Amino acid sequence: MKMELGLGVMLLALVSLVSPTLAEECTCVGTWSDYFADGVLDSTWVVGGPACGSVSEAGGELLLSKSSCNGSLSFTMDPSKVTVCGDFDAQVDFRVTAFTANNYARYASFQVRDAVNGSNRAIIERYAENPPFCAPSTHLYKSWINVANNCDANVKWANTLDTSGRFRIQRVGDQISLYYWAGAWILLKSATWVTGAVAVGVYTGTVPLVGTASQAYFDNLTITSQECPTSVRAVPLAVAHLLQNYPNPFNPETNIAFVVPNAGARISIEILDVRGRRVRTLLRGWSDGGPHSVPWDGRDDTGREVGSGVYFCRLHSAAGADTKKTVLLR
Repeated sequence: MKMELGLGVMLLALVSLVSPTLAEECTCVGTWSDYFADGVLDSTWVVGGPACGSVSEAGGELLLSKSSCNGSLSFTMDPSKVTVCGDFDAQVDFRVTAFTANNYARYASFQVRDAVNGSNRAIIERYAENPPFCAPSTHLYKSWINVANNCDANVKWANTLDTSGRFRIQRVGDQISLYYWAGAWILLKSATWVTGAVAVGVYTGTVPLVGTASQAYFDNLTITSQECPTSVRAVPLAVAHLLQNYPNPFNPETNIAFVVPNAGARISIEILDVRGRRVRTLLRGWSDGGPHSVPWDGRDDTGREVGSGVYFCRLHSAAGADTKKTVLLR
């Protein structure tokens, strides 16, 4: 079966092949996405924090889980392998579970650091409670840039009851801005921040000497950098693999892009629901080498429209399987 190739998909494929898995070739990533759907932590990220914590991919999300010991548990880019350069836009979904407002607990955090010295942090967080030595309050968004004192006047707080949401960190020139989602992007903090390459990370944790347990889930991480050095080379992966579908979320149709490194490969592409049941078989057969795409119109194998929700696109080949998550919004 020969599959059609569009110019737009080819361009998308060439950009997306600047992959964080090729850190030895590319130290400054141009485009990054991780939907935490394959159950394997990306090898160019590192886990940091107390021994009582664990990081894993579970149920199509990244799970940071920490028991009652003090400190922050993190999952961050390893700047010795890959960084984000120039203007960038980084976004991630979060949700917290077993949420209690006590003991000054930070539950979900999204931040960037100077890739050289680890300083100049820009952070947006979902707090259960602000520090008792500041004006006391519970259930807050918090943001700060270039400060380390929670009570500093440059720290910005916003009341919220959300236990799930979305964070965004954006840099344009020497201006960095921190947002949270509330039906639209809400700017919480913006400031001048002069630095070069940065490393992105997600955190959960507790601050007091006697901490409380914390658990945070992250999903749909996307990072787009507008600047990448000319030394970066797009090196094709050695196995057939999916690129992220576009648009995502979508309604009524999305295009699923994928790359086959060699002609004559036998592949199949299926849509699965959150329980792993097959909803639709989009392709099954032999493929030419190169980048391709196939549309999905939000229908199952019988032609019926499926409901809104999370679905998984899975590519099977002789070398294994690759999975990406997509969201249908009716």
